[in-house]
Amino acid sequence: MNPKIKSRQELKEIVENLKSQGKKVVTTNGAFDILHVSHINLLKEVKSLGDILVVLLNSDSSIKAYKGENRPILPQNERAEMLAALEYVDYVTIFEEPKPLKILEELKPNLHTKGYQSIPGKNKEEEELISKWNGKLQLVDSEGLHSTTDIIKKIIDSNMTGSHKECPKEMFNRSRLKIKPLSERESKSDLSVLIEPNSEPPKISEEQLNKIKKIASLLTESKNKNAPIVYAFGAHFIKNGLSKILIELMKKGYVQHLLSNEAVIIHDWELAFQGRTEEDVRKYIAEGQFGLWETGEHIGNAIQVGAKDNLGYGESIGKLILESQYPNKNISIVGKAYELRIPFSVGMTLGQNITHSHPKFNFEAAGKTSGIDFLKFVKTISNLEHGSYLSIGSAILSPQIFEKALSMARNVNPNLKNYNIFVTDIQPGNWDWNKGEPPKDNPAYYLRFMKTFARMGGNLEHMEIDNVNFLHNLYYLLLR
Repeated sequence: MNPKIKSRQELKEIVENLKSQGKKVVTTNGAFDILHVSHINLLKEVKSLGDILVVLLNSDSSIKAYKGENRPILPQNERAEMLAALEYVDYVTIFEEPKPLKILEELKPNLHTKGYQSIPGKNKEEEELISKWNGKLQLVDSEGLHSTTDIIKKIIDSNMTGSHKECPKEMFNRSRLKIKPLSERESKSDLSVLIEPNSEPPKISEEQLNKIKKIASLLTESKNKNAPIVYAFGAHFIKNGLSKILIELMKKGYVQHLLSNEAVIIHDWELAFQGRTEEDVRKYIAEGQFGLWETGEHIGNAIQVGAKDNLGYGESIGKLILESQYPNKNISIVGKAYELRIPFSVGMTLGQNITHSHPKFNFEAAGKTSGIDFLKFVKTISNLEHGSYLSIGSAILSPQIFEKALSMARNVNPNLKNYNIFVTDIQPGNWDWNKGEPPKDNPAYYLRFMKTFARMGGNLEHMEIDNVNFLHNLYYLLLR
């Protein structure tokens, strides 16, 4: 083994000694998988900034957690040997953590550097940490635009023959897309939309209030009988500011399962990550930039790790948020569900959400994690006797998934009959769905979601009401 390769403890002693001699110690970190000219230029530039260059090398396991099971191409010992052979590199050590925070705190370098590909704002933790011992963080440009991912793709393409080579030409190559950081995107919603749970709820009609009182009473019965209460909702639930209210209901035991689409995941994650969400679709479609942001990378990486550990989609994102240093993770529904061990099922439709555009979004991982979520959902519905199912403004995903789940549940438990279904939507309709389906000359006949729910048995209640008016008043009646 090259003598430049040191253990963390060895390196700590070496660096302390060098600094006592007045030497300026510079560190940089990365995977350095398949060494190429941009790596060389970077290391050369970094070495010129000080006396001693220490390369903090990501271990194999930490790279897999970030880049997926197929990386790194070369094992950590080989990558370390190649780096150590370079004249610009004085020492190399391997670290296991996803970020080099712990080893930086151990070594306390004078200067820590990041390469040209680093997105501004993503290094805040490292910058704050290094400042504690009066060190500095510096972004370093390097010549060349090579990347390990591009090199791997070129090798694969050059070795494809016959029909295998022709097939990729029929598909769009997502690696050609220009992905931008969220910090460059204009967002229409921010944390100011969040409604404080204990604020005065909106005024509603007496008829609506009486209906919500009835629903609150039935939910309390479900809770007292230890039967599940399930909430299904779409993205406007988040954009309308209901996150804090739902979190309080979760904490008070009024939620045992959540069901949503991927748009909920996107808005919830973006609010936790940067406190802003919802892009201007018309503006960014015109620019060819709609959805092409780093959101897909973070969510894609999380579900790829989750798929490896047999986690569901919602659980994978909840784990990411809870274990992160995101500034607003306390208002994340998905993160709080993970913390409280409340299943959060995500129904996925390929091609429907912005995350699917990102080159690092793995469709196989998404399918596996969403499939796990569906089966968890069916398990909850199997125990819905005396429980309650609330569909809040979700007119497509909620009825369709509930329909299949209930059929599967009844297939193994024919006695599943006593449960509540509460459906709220802003579409008009005053039909009594407990009497069956309306005639075709009645506009309510074309409320497709209600036709589905009306076939599901149980006690059905439908309300024409905005989701803010409904949930805020429901919370007030349940907990105030």
